Amino acid sequence: MTDLLETARRILSTDTALKQSPVRMHFVGSSSNIKAWGYLPLTRELRVMFRSGQEYRYFGVSRATWNALERATESSSEVSAGEKFVALVRDNPKIRCRKVKP
Repeated sequence: MTDLLETARRILSTDTALKQSPVRMHFVGSSSNIKAWGYLPLTRELRVMFRSGQEYRYFGVSRATWNALERATESSSEVSAGEKFVALVRDNPKIRCRKVKP
């Protein structure tokens, strides 16, 4: 649990936009390669931390997409969070991606 809290603090402290905009962090279940993600509605940016430790920023993510990702983290969801992420974000040509350097 301490590791997850440290991950959230690291994501939240790396950018001034994160400090100026409300962000919702979600820790994704163990069935996914995704460790945690957070959304900045002001900049329409999704931050994703993978279990490998790599962090990516996705730009142009709509609020509707974020809401769908939030629902996928619920235990009752029929589609895994990872599958939802791939379908809505990673494979979306309108969304730009950038790896965050350590």
